[in-house]
Amino acid sequence: MGKKLSDDVKAKIKSMRAEGYSYSKIAQEIGVSEASVSYVVRDIDRSKGESKPVGYVLKERERVFSSDTDFLAEAIVRLNNRVDRLERIVNSK
Repeated sequence: MGKKLSDDVKAKIKSMRAEGYSYSKIAQEIGVSEASVSYVVRDIDRSKGESKPVGYVLKERERVFSSDTDFLAEAIVRLNNRVDRLERIVNSK
């Protein structure tokens, strides 16, 4: 089981989410997992009348994105990771 988040960290997560930051951006900035962000802000998202976050879904991992920019940034990161893996395979032979 992970360590408990401090009240200050929870407040920062809630503040960033209220400003419209994505789960991935919040997690990256604060240094926690996206699951932790989701857990902390679940009441905020549901109070807006959302049963589930609205946005783009990347089917491979059922990730939800709040904007085109978040979706494209994640796609670029994933493509770069794949290129890196392929380069390691090719260079190891």
